[in-house]
Amino acid sequence: MLEHEPPVRSYPAGQKRRRGLRWPRIAAVLVLIIFLASLAGGGVLYARPLPHLSSQPVSLDEVPPAASVNMPWPSYGQSAVGLAGGGILATSSGATGAQPPLPTASVAKTMTALAVLDKKPLKPGETGPTITLTAKDKQIYDWYFARGGSLAAMQEGEQINQYDALEALMLPSANNFADTLAIWAYGSMENYTKAANAMAKSFGMDTSNFDDASGFSPRTVSTADDLVRLGDRALRNPVLAEIIAKRTAQIPVAGTIYNVNGLLGKYGINGIKTGNTDEAGGVFLVSAERKLANGKTGTVIACVMGGPNLEAAMLATLPLLDATAANVVDQTVVKKGQAFGTYQAPWSSEKVQAVAKHDVIVSTWKDSRVKVTASLKSLDGPQAAGIEAGTAKVTAGAQTNEVPLVLEGSIGNPSWWWRVSR
Repeated sequence: MLEHEPPVRSYPAGQKRRRGLRWPRIAAVLVLIIFLASLAGGGVLYARPLPHLSSQPVSLDEVPPAASVNMPWPSYGQSAVGLAGGGILATSSGATGAQPPLPTASVAKTMTALAVLDKKPLKPGETGPTITLTAKDKQIYDWYFARGGSLAAMQEGEQINQYDALEALMLPSANNFADTLAIWAYGSMENYTKAANAMAKSFGMDTSNFDDASGFSPRTVSTADDLVRLGDRALRNPVLAEIIAKRTAQIPVAGTIYNVNGLLGKYGINGIKTGNTDEAGGVFLVSAERKLANGKTGTVIACVMGGPNLEAAMLATLPLLDATAANVVDQTVVKKGQAFGTYQAPWSSEKVQAVAKHDVIVSTWKDSRVKVTASLKSLDGPQAAGIEAGTAKVTAGAQTNEVPLVLEGSIGNPSWWWRVSR
């Protein structure tokens, strides 16, 4: 062997082969790691929550009036008509809230009765607690007697239950029992008027002011449309509705008392209250059962204020009651399947409509406009056809009806590629 030749080294069998496979193995592991990471990352991307569906409500117009209406309004004062449970239908001024306040006279006692029953509730058939009349109640009687106010006989020390006292208030329109009941229920006239005015606001009687309990004060004022609202509330109270429909009653001391509403029981009239003072003139708030133009039976409410006398105001309500009944119609405001908006998924170009689940038919005034509004829910996809997607609300006077909105079609799942590549 020559000196410049390197020595030959021996290796274990297969060592060179293992060294030759090291880098391919590392590469394979790296590829596997990258593949698994991609799968994991894709899974994370796939599992991300889907975005909200975009929604677009339909622009809605008011439903136009069914027809114009000409009402036989009296030439004096102010008037209004409405439907029990249906709110104000029309006023002689042409718009609700546009009439100036006028003295109410004894129609204010309707608020007195409601306020007393709010403070001291009665159920049908109950007579309520006993009220013992005092020297103060006798002074109240004497004060109204000296001024020619309407009264019901009483005696100091007399005991009368709450129900009978309410009959004395509403049938012969006794001013003395108005004050007696208000002070008995609220402790003072100041407390009563504060409560009565708060109750008036809650009824939507925004132009009314109650200065006393009897309506004898000319500063107790309201409007015809506000008094129709008051009459509607009176009819909702079963105890008061029962009392105002009575023609006569028996109470202690006074004996038989008579309702000053001479039209009660005639022409379908079942209430509500008369009023008459020098400042107010004749005032009549009346309710009557009528067959409506839509074929249903309803309770029509009318009010005339500022009449030359009580008789004239009462008679003027009769054509108003008939004309009101003749102009209440049914309108199909919303039809089943009517579109109120659309939904679209970010992964699709297809739009799905939100449609009314059923018809909405309202009893309304021929000359009134009906308002329809819609609200859509925030939805995620996918969604099945028929799922509730929102609500449409129909407002006609005091009536409010709602109809569910449902998806007309389905919204499917996005593709796997859209999920991981978005």
